[in-house]
Amino acid sequence: MEKNDLLEKVLTSKMDDSLRNDIVFFLFKESGRRPTGIPRLNGCCATLNHDEIAARMKAGAGGTGRSVAKILGISAQGFNNQICRKAISGNSIIDFHLKTGISIDWLVGSWDGASSDYVISSKSAHEQTDVIDEQHSQKYVSLVEVYDQNNGVNELKWCLTKHRMCIDNTGNPIEGDFAMLHSLIVRYKDSSGTPDRVKQSNKQYFQIRRVLAYAKGDSKLMRAIDGSAKKLTEVHSADYFERPGKTEFRVYSSKDECLNVFEALAEQNSVKIIKPVHDTIAWDFLIGAGSQTAQEWIVDRYHLSQQSHQPRLVANTAEAHA
Repeated sequence: MEKNDLLEKVLTSKMDDSLRNDIVFFLFKESGRRPTGIPRLNGCCATLNHDEIAARMKAGAGGTGRSVAKILGISAQGFNNQICRKAISGNSIIDFHLKTGISIDWLVGSWDGASSDYVISSKSAHEQTDVIDEQHSQKYVSLVEVYDQNNGVNELKWCLTKHRMCIDNTGNPIEGDFAMLHSLIVRYKDSSGTPDRVKQSNKQYFQIRRVLAYAKGDSKLMRAIDGSAKKLTEVHSADYFERPGKTEFRVYSSKDECLNVFEALAEQNSVKIIKPVHDTIAWDFLIGAGSQTAQEWIVDRYHLSQQSHQPRLVANTAEAHA
């Protein structure tokens, strides 16, 4: 839907005055037009369905209110409070749109087309449908190096992680190693603590430092591979019964054997495992005061990676013409 059509839709639809004002102001700003004042339309006899807006935001963020809150940079309780008050702010909706590329009109329920078209990008509707379906149906199995922050020991861990969409600055989804790292950060960020948290709490904190290998595929198949990998490497468990919670770790010295198990399972199931080039997570940027969101950090590293390869590509092109 073009901006002019969306503006007309906003002006003629029944919704909260405050939300209408926020969205209209945003649309004027995006279009470069200079209104003499923020339009205010009074006398609306109906309001938006905030439960439906919250459901759409959750669907676009990966399925939970916590994932929406992380995108918005607020606490999960803060987002839940907006839902409970049935007063999701216009700023939250606009911020969600800017960070995910999901159109405002789809979020507020005025989209006339199919729900598969809600991501703003240069891709065709068919390609968008594939991306959206992939977000909900595919998972990663990863073998990672873990640093136990409580005792300073390096260990290994099998991770089964939902694929979560990560959008770059142009509105296109990021794939490959960076997409995998984004999904791991979203899943395990709460398990990583600052030095002060580690000292002051009895909770066990750990950080995923490096990814040794990963595979991506159908959710059911990835769960089967993850279960088999854990079962076949049980003999290498690292003090599992002495730890709180259900998180399993493997001794670091079993790295080669765990990789062999992963490769064998992948071959049996006709799945490709990848040993990533971009394999590390810098938690100093992601936790503590002034930390970045998972998406912000991944997008920054993604663009830095592209820039670092650009001179090389130019040089190769010049050699080809020589």
